[in-house]
Amino acid sequence: MDDLKKPLKENTGTESKPTNSGNPTSIRQKVSELIEEIKIFLVSGEAQRRFLSLFIFFIILFAMLVFSILGYCLFYFLYIPQIAHSLPVYFQYYNNIEQPTAEVDLSLNSWRQNGILTGGQYYNVLMELNVPDSKHNYDLGNFMINLTFKNSLNETVAYSSRPCIVKYKSFIQKNVESIVKSVPNFFEVTQESQTIFLPLIESYMEDEEVSTTKAVLTLSTKELHLNSAKLNFEARFHGLRYYMYHWKLLTAVLLISIFMFWEIVVTFLLWRSVLRLIKDAVEKDK
Repeated sequence: MDDLKKPLKENTGTESKPTNSGNPTSIRQKVSELIEEIKIFLVSGEAQRRFLSLFIFFIILFAMLVFSILGYCLFYFLYIPQIAHSLPVYFQYYNNIEQPTAEVDLSLNSWRQNGILTGGQYYNVLMELNVPDSKHNYDLGNFMINLTFKNSLNETVAYSSRPCIVKYKSFIQKNVESIVKSVPNFFEVTQESQTIFLPLIESYMEDEEVSTTKAVLTLSTKELHLNSAKLNFEARFHGLRYYMYHWKLLTAVLLISIFMFWEIVVTFLLWRSVLRLIKDAVEKDK
């Protein structure tokens, strides 16, 4: 009985070997068949058409993205005005003039706008005066600065008159500043002066049809010692301009996405229209 069992065990062992050794071969065969099928599919005309369609789709999508970015940049350039303007003011001092005056040209010959101010935009108008820290200016006390805006028709569109005074500095403060700034003053890096910022007009809105072309400034006295003067304009943005200027990245992503959406919609409608025209033409030929 033992002799009979041994051959059975040996036969069983020999029969299981081909099964174990055949598994790697069958897997390799299946993998090779799969690779061959993929090669055949890639070489086939249907696969090439799909890859070509996918390539054209991404090219069109990339072109839409580029046009959306360019469109947003152009819109930003045309819609957002320059936030600040600083123009030099030259007061005219003559012996027979008690009130020095100055005219500032606000006109600008450009395809974008007629003046430096943008129509429909609000501005804060400030006067910047740089005056010497002298006893003469301290003793002068208050003086007035008058501002008049005129448009291209030489009409007065705005007027303002504001008081101003040179800020007083005590003897101790002035001497301490002189000691601290002695070296820069010696090398003419700084000078013993102070800068005064005087708001003249708040929320001045530029007319959209007739632009402001000239600003006339007048000092109430010629006794003021003056180093330099500037007329500053600071734009006050509201609505969409505010978000486009102060939240540049967020509004850029949002508006570019909106531009792309409408480009996709228009392209889809045009494509459907072209296909319909081609189909109608083919049916007529038949």
